[in-house]
Amino acid sequence: MEKLISYFFFMMNRIKVVVIGEGGSGKTELVRRILHQPASHRYVPTLGVDVHPCTVGMTVFDIWDTAGQERFSGLKEGYFIGAHAAILFQDVDRRKMLEWYRLFKQVAGDDAPVVVCGKGRPVTDFHREHNLKYINLEADHPMAPLAYLDFQLKQPYAG
Repeated sequence: MEKLISYFFFMMNRIKVVVIGEGGSGKTELVRRILHQPASHRYVPTLGVDVHPCTVGMTVFDIWDTAGQERFSGLKEGYFIGAHAAILFQDVDRRKMLEWYRLFKQVAGDDAPVVVCGKGRPVTDFHREHNLKYINLEADHPMAPLAYLDFQLKQPYAG
């Protein structure tokens, strides 16, 4: 019985976070930094999705590092099923960011929190227009997006 209780506790503290955005935006680089892996000095696109568990305290984040290339666009919705939150990487083309954002919200639900990340200052006002937090990955700790999403998911429903 004790093992069963431990299993359910473990599953209840599991959060699926999808890392989304256009190819080459830095998604895999962030995941590598979160997992304390060495940086790669060459660009190797993610094929489909790579899933990485990351334990922080009593919570396990299943980080889904998704492909941003157009040829994988038909798979996006499948990756978003069951997601609790998303890390959206900024792009100079705000229309593409809006596509990613809308599709994620459509599949995961309007209550699923999203944080926008990028290197340096925001290149668009997308995060302000959609009332989203922006995290500068050059200034903040690589765990900042997960900490923010974890906090948002643990807030009582105010609706």
